[in-house]
Amino acid sequence: MAKNLGLRGPVCDQAKYNLVMRFSSECELPYTAEYTGIGIVAYKVLADELFTSKYKGKKIEDLSDQEIKPILRYIGDENQKPETSKFEKILKLSEIAQEMEITLAQLAYAWVLSNPLVSSALIGTRHPERIDENLKALDVSLTKDTLGKIDEVLDNRPFDLIDNCYIGEDYAFYKERVKTDPRAKLGKYPFD
Repeated sequence: MAKNLGLRGPVCDQAKYNLVMRFSSECELPYTAEYTGIGIVAYKVLADELFTSKYKGKKIEDLSDQEIKPILRYIGDENQKPETSKFEKILKLSEIAQEMEITLAQLAYAWVLSNPLVSSALIGTRHPERIDENLKALDVSLTKDTLGKIDEVLDNRPFDLIDNCYIGEDYAFYKERVKTDPRAKLGKYPFD
């Protein structure tokens, strides 16, 4: 649309992207980002403190209603308690972070930044002293093994239903698909 109006188009797409909210940034945006050359700016990376040390060592039944509220937005239904099994997955991520000698927040930021289409991640914290701590995620490299462990724990890796294609290992496929898609030549994309 911007192109047709002679305007400068978008330069980035800001998307909620974190370990539990993956679909949009991994299945819908890659195609658009590649085609337009824009990057993804991730926000809500810590999922309202879900990926912090706030819940470390706790059990769902021990949490107050105030502590449960943010969890429900991401791994439950706002009218009920979150499933214990889903909450335990978050605790298992803490163990992965601990093995790497980093915080869960650093793991969450490093994971988001490992997506080749993410150009930056917004750091949000209520505690200014945590900014430096979270910035250390820039020095964290996640191996294929670690990424595999995370996927195994969460069991929420989304896929493009049409092509059954994941971002990540199959990122090259997305790049090639954009180059060869006949709709690109015909100008039939909704964002043209």
